[in-house]
Amino acid sequence: MVVCKRRGCGALFDTTQPSQGPCTYHPGAPVFHEGLKSWSCCNDTNKPVLEFEQFLQLPGCATADAHTDEAQPMPAPKAATNTEKVKSSETEHITKSLDAVQLAKPAAVTPMVAPPKPTNAPMPPAPEPCDPDTLVKVSAGTTCRRTGCGYVVPEDIHERDRTKETCKFHKGTPIFHEGSKGYTCCKRRVLHFDDFLQIEPCSTAEHGHLFAAPKPADDTQVDCRIDHYETPSDVRVTVYAKGVEADKSVIEIRDNEVRMHV
Repeated sequence: MVVCKRRGCGALFDTTQPSQGPCTYHPGAPVFHEGLKSWSCCNDTNKPVLEFEQFLQLPGCATADAHTDEAQPMPAPKAATNTEKVKSSETEHITKSLDAVQLAKPAAVTPMVAPPKPTNAPMPPAPEPCDPDTLVKVSAGTTCRRTGCGYVVPEDIHERDRTKETCKFHKGTPIFHEGSKGYTCCKRRVLHFDDFLQIEPCSTAEHGHLFAAPKPADDTQVDCRIDHYETPSDVRVTVYAKGVEADKSVIEIRDNEVRMHV
């Protein structure tokens, strides 16, 4: 059995058997912008999402008669319109103007002070999420929720035996940096998104597959994605978080660090 190479499909099929299908896939390219993830071919139908697992679950918008083990080519980039060319020219002009101002009047440099070393011991790793013991029946077509596993239940399971399940997955999070793609839990990095989806999982689950969505406790602390960029006059910081209560959030700005509790 091999995995269909079309983006968004990932179904297992036998190349020695007659044509198998249909194959539902995405003909477009993945789009990652300001924390949102979508597909260029159907971003109006399938709205952009925040979580990478939700992005992998977006249903395909095109159908082929059969699956394939040949790599799907990426769509050709669109030619820049006259409006985009004008915007690019204006941006370049503004950038050169800012550079000239910085060269003419360099800003005063504040000496950096090394932040104090943390005294708290590192937090222990979070326990591996697993299905409740009551989940003994699983319907056909259910997909494992662990990142990188992709196992699909072929037929209804009435009495589940987790000791016979082998779930290989990535316990880390995806990394997209300067065109390089990979996971925080392993060292391999690739350039193409198709190759990223084929990165071999580096961990094996202790409790079999994960079919039910875990329910986090109300007081669970999670790491939020933080982006920042600098301008000639200030530093802009963006924190991506869900369910933030503004009246209970605290932002403390110090000489050499910023502490946030949201």
